[in-house]
Amino acid sequence: MQVVKMELRGFKSFADKTVLTFDRGITAIVGPNGSGKSNISDAVRWVLGEQNVRQLRGQKAEDVIFSGTAQRRSQGVAEVSLYFDNQDNTLDIAFSEVVITRRLFRSGESEFYINKRPCRLKDIHRLFADTGMGQDSMAVIEQNRVDRILNSKPDERRIIFEEVAGISRFKGRKQDGLRKLAETERNLERVGDLMSVLAERLVPLAKDAATLQQFRSLDAERRAYEGTLTLQALRNSERLLAKFEYSLQEVVTEVRETRQAVALLEEKRQAALQQMAGAEQQAQQLDEAVLRVHNERDRLVQRRQACIQRQEELASSLQSLEEEQHLWRQKKDRLTALQAAQERQAAQRQKELDAARQRLALTQALFGKAEEKAQQTAAALAEVLADRQQQEQARLLAERDIQEWQRRLSENEKSGCQLQQDYEQARRRLQEAGTEKKEAEHRLQAWEHRQQEARMQYDRQEAALEKQRQACQRVRQDRQRRQEIETTAKQRLRVVQAMIQAHEGVGRAAKTILTATQVPWRAAVCGMAGELCSFPAAYAAAVEAALGGAAKYIVVEEEEAAKSAIAYLRKKQAGRTTFLPLSTVKIRPRTPEELQAAEAAGILGFASDLIQYEAKYTPIFRALLGRTLVAKTVDAASAAAHTFGHRVRIVCLDGTLFNPGGSLTGGSLTGKEASFMGRRVLLRELQAQVQQAETEAAAQQALWERLQRQEKELQAQWETQKQRLQEGEVQRQQACWQAERWREEESRRQQQAETLATRQKAQQQERVSLQAALVQKQERSASLTALSPEEEPALLKKRQEAAAEAERCRRLLTEGQVATATLQEQVRQAQLQVQQWRQQVQEHEATVAALREKEAQLRKKRRKRRHCIGNVRPGWRPKKQK
Repeated sequence: MQVVKMELRGFKSFADKTVLTFDRGITAIVGPNGSGKSNISDAVRWVLGEQNVRQLRGQKAEDVIFSGTAQRRSQGVAEVSLYFDNQDNTLDIAFSEVVITRRLFRSGESEFYINKRPCRLKDIHRLFADTGMGQDSMAVIEQNRVDRILNSKPDERRIIFEEVAGISRFKGRKQDGLRKLAETERNLERVGDLMSVLAERLVPLAKDAATLQQFRSLDAERRAYEGTLTLQALRNSERLLAKFEYSLQEVVTEVRETRQAVALLEEKRQAALQQMAGAEQQAQQLDEAVLRVHNERDRLVQRRQACIQRQEELASSLQSLEEEQHLWRQKKDRLTALQAAQERQAAQRQKELDAARQRLALTQALFGKAEEKAQQTAAALAEVLADRQQQEQARLLAERDIQEWQRRLSENEKSGCQLQQDYEQARRRLQEAGTEKKEAEHRLQAWEHRQQEARMQYDRQEAALEKQRQACQRVRQDRQRRQEIETTAKQRLRVVQAMIQAHEGVGRAAKTILTATQVPWRAAVCGMAGELCSFPAAYAAAVEAALGGAAKYIVVEEEEAAKSAIAYLRKKQAGRTTFLPLSTVKIRPRTPEELQAAEAAGILGFASDLIQYEAKYTPIFRALLGRTLVAKTVDAASAAAHTFGHRVRIVCLDGTLFNPGGSLTGGSLTGKEASFMGRRVLLRELQAQVQQAETEAAAQQALWERLQRQEKELQAQWETQKQRLQEGEVQRQQACWQAERWREEESRRQQQAETLATRQKAQQQERVSLQAALVQKQERSASLTALSPEEEPALLKKRQEAAAEAERCRRLLTEGQVATATLQEQVRQAQLQVQQWRQQVQEHEATVAALREKEAQLRKKRRKRRHCIGNVRPGWRPKKQK
């Protein structure tokens, strides 16, 4: 057993929920003074059932609840839960983890829980009684406790040692047992008193029973007489009922006719009500019409007033519209004048544009002539240079092209070598990627196969573990059931032993003799007859019935001891009993009928021969049971009794007794615990049952331990397999990722190889074309000749003069074009301005037309309102209709 963790909420300084986990080994809690270290040990003592608040460093029970701070309010409840690992079954409870919880409210209510189930504080004390963690155990030692232990008294130190050694639980059980035994003694004394009282009441009760029998017979006669009278009254009632039913039919007929008449009157009444309703509805319609006329008149008056007001508003609006129309007319005149001035300006610009165009045409003609002259001069000068310059340029270009083609050819050869190397390397990498991909796929398939096998193994182990857990659960339940049976049997055994030792049910006199001490004759007392013999359980009922009251007779060694015991009873006034001295009791011989009856069918033999006892007690049991036969069944006993004329004493196995003379004694028997003889049989049965239960419990314990070991082994194998399965899943995912990565890598390298192959083919084609072009350029360069140094300056001078003349003519032409474009832009701007003014004039005309139309509408509305106002008279009101 180990403390796993502890949860605190609202306990002393732990306002919030705090969880402390205790691993295997030693767990130390360090911190400054006042940080709450001692509160943890107080919480352990408190949850284990500590009731003394002073032991928890408090004054009252509420002190263990968080009392609040300046920033936080106080809590209303304190709760501590302590978790124990019960894998080794140290605690006598069928759980692998045990949680002890204690909760205290500020109102004073306290609650205890074991595994979240309510329990008593006593249950927690019993659970930890023999574990060394009880209420006063040394498992939790707070500050200054060692000094108190060393300075304690021997009695107090002994209590501490007993608690540590685990003896306190047994002492507590002993005290409980003694207390229960004392209570049982008192209860038995009360039962004896009740039995003596009831024995005194037997005679009056017998008389009462006879009186009751007489009462019951007379009551039966009374019920018979009452039944006859009731029958006569019933017949009279039936005749009266028939008469009343005939009268009821007549009444029903009259009621039916009356209802028909009432229905006709109701129809007439409904017709009259309908007529009245029609008249009322017509009157209501007239009232509504009058009300509507009044409302219409009020509405027309309101409309007249609104029209008058609207007429005034329209007059003012009409005046403002006339003023606005006048303003728009003035604005239109002003815009018309501006439009005429703008049109005149545009005409003037158009004339200037025409003159500029004429000047531009003249300039273009002069520029054409000058340009033609310059071109003729330049053509004459350039004819000589053209051929030479073209040859020189072609030769220079050819040399430059040759150098360029040679460079490109060299670069092409280098790039071709590099491409060949890259292509070979890409082929090798592609092969490597293919090999890696195949290996990764093989690894992936192998891991998937392993995972499948591991998954199957995991499922099998999980099923086996579940099956083992179910088996453990069944064994646990069986063990608990057997433990309950064993506990019940032991309790019954202890009760029966206590009853036998206390001589319960043997009578006051016999109990006094058997419990007597310090008397000289007590050594000669052998015991009661029923205690000195033993027999199988099958013969218990027969032997008890055969002995009857003789089972409580006291057997003594000699007659003098019997006399002394009788004198002792007389002295103690303890009642009377029968003594059987061994020295005086004689055996009566069996009759021939009894010997012949012993040989009859169904007869087992004489009762004295079927029981076991010591040899010295032979006279006693031969005298008591030597002439009593034992039969298997009642029928066999009855046949034997009839055969021998009811002169023999026969007892059956079920306790039925056939007495000589023909009388029978039988019926139900009391329980074995209530029977003096049955207790001894029950004692032997319970001892055998307890012994068998202990043997089975040991076997069950061994089976339980074996199943626990197997379950732990399966659990370990299952955990190992689960871990392997998880690791295998990680490896499989990694292999899957590697296979996918190598597939992508192979595809990428395949694309690179294809790209390099394409580039290599293009490079080879480019090399062939470069070589062909280089040969052509070399041949053309060989056919060209260079210019002489004397001809080059003269040709350049003539070319410059022709270019200067052409540039001057081009500048004059450009100036003329710029002037013409400026005039065209001015004319276009003037035309746009004229169009804008025209658009504004049109907008003003549209506005004026809209104002005129609005004025006409207002005048028309004004005339209509005047007409409406003239029709409505101020004092008119409609007449009311009656």
